[in-house]
Amino acid sequence: MASQDIFRHRNDLVDFSVTLGEIQTWYGYYGRMDVLTGNPVFGGLPDLVAPARTINMGGAPLSFPCLSKAWHLVKANNGKPTVIMSNARSLESYENLCRLSGQNVEYMPWRWYCPAKRHWVDGKVPSFNGTPWVINDEMNPGVLPANRRIWFMVLGDDGGKGPTRGLSRIVPAGMERRPFVVRMTNGVPDFVNQTVNMTKDIWVSMPAGLALGSQAALSLLTNFEHVGECAGPVPA
Repeated sequence: MASQDIFRHRNDLVDFSVTLGEIQTWYGYYGRMDVLTGNPVFGGLPDLVAPARTINMGGAPLSFPCLSKAWHLVKANNGKPTVIMSNARSLESYENLCRLSGQNVEYMPWRWYCPAKRHWVDGKVPSFNGTPWVINDEMNPGVLPANRRIWFMVLGDDGGKGPTRGLSRIVPAGMERRPFVVRMTNGVPDFVNQTVNMTKDIWVSMPAGLALGSQAALSLLTNFEHVGECAGPVPA
């Protein structure tokens, strides 16, 4: 339980378990974003992206022309994606591509929440065509080229008919700021042995999904070979 020290509840195991459950639920949510579920309405990004906005490189090495083509397939927000998302290895491949081409990696300002400092911090993240490139390592690790994906998207939705309808997280009404459902029992009966386990059992869930306001707000680059493979052993 040493990891308690980075949380705000150092001595209350119930509150700590709830906090840990919330973190694990967020991990599950971001992992599911990259999963093909077969549900075209409430599925993951692979369910929502239009085939016409998918660039399949057929196993060829990642290249600037294909990155540019996928970037330009986003037509919402006046043709400018607001975020590019991939796992860390695909971002590393892009950075290697820049260096091998004699180009500097683009960076731009970004703000994120630091759990260790417990407040928002400012810094810089890599970018392409002025669009920040963020890491989601809950995505498919992409061991095979066919499973490697780089997403280009417009985030947010103004609810109107204009060019800013993008990808949004949807939750039940009243849960916009506190999206978690916590259930707790003070003892689970064992009907077979006629005993009761008096430990507290806690379940944390988050009813949430993805909504795509416009097909023009999402594009995909997939099935590419990495650039600049490490010569040493690669961690699993």
